[in-house]
Amino acid sequence: CNVGVVPVDGQLTTERSKDIIDSFTLAQAIRRLAAEEHAAMVLLIDSDGGTLPAAEEIRRAVDEVKLPVVAFVRGYALSGGYLVAASADYIVAQASASLGNIGVVSSYLEETEHNKKEGYTLREIVTGTYKEVGHSAKVLTPEHQQYLQEFINDLFVVFADAVRKDRTLSEEEFSAVADGKFYVASKAKELKLIDEV
Repeated sequence: CNVGVVPVDGQLTTERSKDIIDSFTLAQAIRRLAAEEHAAMVLLIDSDGGTLPAAEEIRRAVDEVKLPVVAFVRGYALSGGYLVAASADYIVAQASASLGNIGVVSSYLEETEHNKKEGYTLREIVTGTYKEVGHSAKVLTPEHQQYLQEFINDLFVVFADAVRKDRTLSEEEFSAVADGKFYVASKAKELKLIDEV
């Protein structure tokens, strides 16, 4: 069968390591397969997401492909994994697959009380009011929380615009799925997140 196949597994990251295939390597594999004489390409997706830059890098490579591209979701296409799936021309999922989880998160464990109990004190030597925003050894001020929320909202716009465009969803259709929920394949099809179970 003259079909190129690219597995998109696990956490999507821009960082290269021994155990994880980074987004640059995946994007290059997609481009190499597209340059060969294939009739189509299949993305075998089983990913619960990762960083938005990693998912966006893979998505851009899929967008460059001039062949028909089908995403086949084996287990999960969540968050960034769904963003990659949405870039395909057609999405098929197993009946038990989980899809969606459209949203952006950036959380951390604040350690200020633990550090205080242990006798640790943070000594700051820093320039810029926002340089250490989100540092686990600092209490998050309302001003810094608002700044981080605005940053996350801006990232979400990037995610949202890509999914709306790739899946040709109206504002109303997108709003129905843009709350971080994930869905079993049959429900995802009803919501236009996939094309076939």
